[in-house]
Amino acid sequence: MMLHRHYFVAQKKKMYITYDTTQWAKDPYDPIRVSQFAVPPGRITTALPKPRFMPSKLIRTFDMKVVPGSQVNEGYCALSYSWNQSGDIFLDPLTGESKRKDQGKHKLIRKGDSEEFVRFETIIQQICQSFNIKYIWYDQLCIKQNDFEEKHRELRHIHQIYSSAYYTIAFVPEFSIKIKSTKERRRLSEQDNAADLYCSFLDALDEISTAQWSKRLWTLMEAIKSHQLIYVGRNIHVYSDQVVPGIKYISQMKQRFEHWNVNTMLFYAHKRISTNGHDRVFALANLFPDVMEKLPIDYNQSLKELMIRFYELLAKRDITILFFGTLKQCKDEGALLQNIDNNNYDSNDKAIDGSRNTFQHLYNKLPSWTGVAGEHRLFEWGETITSFKNYDVAGRIMRVTSTGISRDKTSHKEELMVKHEDLPPYPSDGRNRDPELWITTQLPGQSCSKNVRLHPSYYDINEDDLLSISNELRKLSKFMPITKKNLRWSEVVEIACSIEFDLTEDIDDDSDDCIILSGIDFSSNYYSHFRRRYYPVIKKQDDHFKAIGTCRIFKPEYFFSDCILLERTFVIH
Repeated sequence: MMLHRHYFVAQKKKMYITYDTTQWAKDPYDPIRVSQFAVPPGRITTALPKPRFMPSKLIRTFDMKVVPGSQVNEGYCALSYSWNQSGDIFLDPLTGESKRKDQGKHKLIRKGDSEEFVRFETIIQQICQSFNIKYIWYDQLCIKQNDFEEKHRELRHIHQIYSSAYYTIAFVPEFSIKIKSTKERRRLSEQDNAADLYCSFLDALDEISTAQWSKRLWTLMEAIKSHQLIYVGRNIHVYSDQVVPGIKYISQMKQRFEHWNVNTMLFYAHKRISTNGHDRVFALANLFPDVMEKLPIDYNQSLKELMIRFYELLAKRDITILFFGTLKQCKDEGALLQNIDNNNYDSNDKAIDGSRNTFQHLYNKLPSWTGVAGEHRLFEWGETITSFKNYDVAGRIMRVTSTGISRDKTSHKEELMVKHEDLPPYPSDGRNRDPELWITTQLPGQSCSKNVRLHPSYYDINEDDLLSISNELRKLSKFMPITKKNLRWSEVVEIACSIEFDLTEDIDDDSDDCIILSGIDFSSNYYSHFRRRYYPVIKKQDDHFKAIGTCRIFKPEYFFSDCILLERTFVIH
């Protein structure tokens, strides 16, 4: 999706692609057979039903002319692609804006292996002719790129354009099937050839999740809003409902289409790139029409103010924005604001002139509750749910009224470096042959202490384990009374909880005021019996608090039983 993009580069970047009209696809009569087709087996054969919403403009594909959407009496398809693969991308030295120059170097391979070099629009036209698509929405032609009023007006309707399209053509040039030579195939039986082709098909599907299309924020929004996608590659295509569950990234995303809450959206957004900060916000806002309606659309407005307003609206919509932890899978890309090094053309390219992200100064100035310092979490199955509603957000400030677990400031601080001599005597009665190392603690109002699991086995404890146990005790001591005297070995019939922290920064010995917001629990709606809950963690900073991640508590009903905690209001910046 190209609306308004700046590239901090001193020279152009060339990106041309190849499209073969003879395509491999899954056989419609045999789900485990892959065949080669001159005409796609799922080709549209009748006029598409007209949706309630029609775009302002559409492309009539037989002559690639722009026509008013109001004059089209049937349905349409939409195009989703990575804009940086459509030609030469360069920086206009006069305006500072990115420009595209298509010099007609895209390769089109027609039936019979005849080749010709064409413009990007010709590739799109050929795809539409192959699938018998009469009308398509294509941003570069349907939105005047130098008309800012038209851009701003159309931007509010992008989510409707894709959700109303009959199909969305996801053009992924990297998606390509590799076929053995004729000589090699002759050596195989018909059954082995079919199996080999299907394995090649599965290998080709992997290319989708690593392609440029899967790294862009606009294409994320376009895919989510689309009813069904046709992934079209160099010499292969597949419908989204044909994608096998083994392609985890794609199948997970499709499963979550109906229920996108804030933490899920930001989890995927962290993996996507966009060069322009304003586009980054507008692309994500299109996932939530109610948020999009309240955002001012103007590329000249302050990016900082736009970002804060955007996050404010997200947080008001959904408190799962607090469900985040340390960076894991996208350490180099960071959060919503990344280094420009990862944003130009290719995630592996660096800015040609070595410049840094001019938005980077906003990264440290955004509120901590946005989770930009880390990575949002989501459950493998199901939607993140919470019943907590007692909060408000105004600008940079989030006010949360909740119970919290924190250490008594008057309690004695103990050195918690655990040595072998600190471990309790090993039980000699033989009733528990493989005891675990636990520690007991007691929260306010509890009539008896609670067991917290530290280490799974007695026999494996070495120096590294002692260091790990010591660090775990130090973290726990920030929130509850902890002393080495309460270390113990587990008994057979006893129960214990476990507490694991997932934080964006270390809790050092000087972090006196750390709080687990026990009134805010995140769980999955898929597992009604799920015994793990996640709770936000905050830390005092000057006269307010800072959100620093979450902690996971296994068996929270046991840990919190009989506990008396009073609600208080926490101001999080």
